[in-house]
Amino acid sequence: MPVYSRPSAAPAQPAQPVPQHMHPQQVQPQRHLNVPDPNLLNLLKTNYEKVYQDLQEEIAKLKSEGQALDSDAQQVAEYIQKANSEEVIFM
Repeated sequence: MPVYSRPSAAPAQPAQPVPQHMHPQQVQPQRHLNVPDPNLLNLLKTNYEKVYQDLQEEIAKLKSEGQALDSDAQQVAEYIQKANSEEVIFM
């Protein structure tokens, strides 16, 4: 059953009352939440923190390796520029 339908070109019909079981102010029964075991939560938290720390260390390591590669690439570019600017005589 559609919640909303477009009005048609036909003459307007009187509004139909909303059935009581679909009334928006009807209170829903409370649902009980299942709370996990605190020991399990502590274990998950510990594992999460360990993985997070490992990833932070890996990111720092990769950043330093990236900086070293950038430095090497800059040196190579300088060597290529020097080699191109000098005349090399082959015998």
